[in-house]
Amino acid sequence: MRIGLTRFFEPASRLALLIPFALAVWAQAAAPVAKPLATLPKRPGLVFDIYMVDLGPVEPAEEVRARFAFTNTGSTPVTNIRVEPSCGCLKPDVRPRSGTMQPGDMGDMLVRVRTATVASGKKEYTLDVHYNDPAPRVATLVFRATLPEKQVMVEPMSLTFFKQNPGSVQREITIRDQRPNPLKVKRIVSTSPLVTVTMQPAFKDAEGVQIIKLLVDVPNEVPPGRTEGLITIIAEESEPTYKRLLVPVRVEGKDSFARQPKKGAVRR
Repeated sequence: MRIGLTRFFEPASRLALLIPFALAVWAQAAAPVAKPLATLPKRPGLVFDIYMVDLGPVEPAEEVRARFAFTNTGSTPVTNIRVEPSCGCLKPDVRPRSGTMQPGDMGDMLVRVRTATVASGKKEYTLDVHYNDPAPRVATLVFRATLPEKQVMVEPMSLTFFKQNPGSVQREITIRDQRPNPLKVKRIVSTSPLVTVTMQPAFKDAEGVQIIKLLVDVPNEVPPGRTEGLITIIAEESEPTYKRLLVPVRVEGKDSFARQPKKGAVRR
């Protein structure tokens, strides 16, 4: 009888020994399969020395400046460099002017703000630098400054004349000077033959601020298309700060908009 029982339990004991092995195999098969590591994104080609310039309070001046240096640290050329400022008062000057940089090349961007066309107080501007390396990239730079209260103010910062029909058009430029010793204008120069500027006598308002008004005229007939120029207000030699005040001017003649390519259109 003992022999029979032994023979009966022998297969069962062997089966019991196989259960842990079977469970281990099943657990390994059910475990999630490890995915391969994703490829890290390629670093942008252009690296800037600084991404923000904060000048804090500045003294009265024709313009305030900031400089941003950058390097192509990538392994491919950087092309199509262009800057999109947040304000028309910003004048970025990018070098190299070709807009192309080889690996290891260095460049810089000088940013100017003409203070006479911007109200006083704290200012924060951004500049989006677009380029390809060869993927399209955008780097955002920040420029901060606090402009003084007692300064010269020119309004508007630019002039545009829409001349779709015959007839003379006149616009006005106002120069406000809050300083104790206000600006004295020596002469006014216009680079556009279509624009005539006449200065009115200076006077002071109720708050004692000197006001100078310039009358800007465009004749009855202008050529078709767009004409751009610059009005330069030149101060007397005794002026310590605001030697030249600049106001861009643009005349849109008949068919001007028809000559401009539509957004997204391809030139042929």
